[in-house]
Amino acid sequence: TFTVTGPGTLFAPTTKPAVGGKATITLASDGTPGTITVTASSSGLVPDFVTVITGGKVSLSASPTTVPVGEKSEITVTTKDVNGVPIKYVGTINLYINESSTGSGTLPSYVTFD
Repeated sequence: TFTVTGPGTLFAPTTKPAVGGKATITLASDGTPGTITVTASSSGLVPDFVTVITGGKVSLSASPTTVPVGEKSEITVTTKDVNGVPIKYVGTINLYINESSTGSGTLPSYVTFD
């Protein structure tokens, strides 16, 4: 049986049979920075746990930072953990830029990670 405390959710079912001596569960963060603790327990065994620290930040940089009409700029996305240590992110990052009259743009709040 798996239980969770902190800003996360376990995917059901939380009680699973062991296969080859292992039982696995999927954990999802709700996006709130903090500490998630997942505890595994089984009748006749000592419960054990794993702690996951969530949070962190995403940094964007552009090269070049000024782009003439019809030209391109390469956007680099860097993901870091809650302690500022760069981490590898595997997935899709969707970026949207809203144009303004000055030709600059800002990233809206709906930047998504799939």
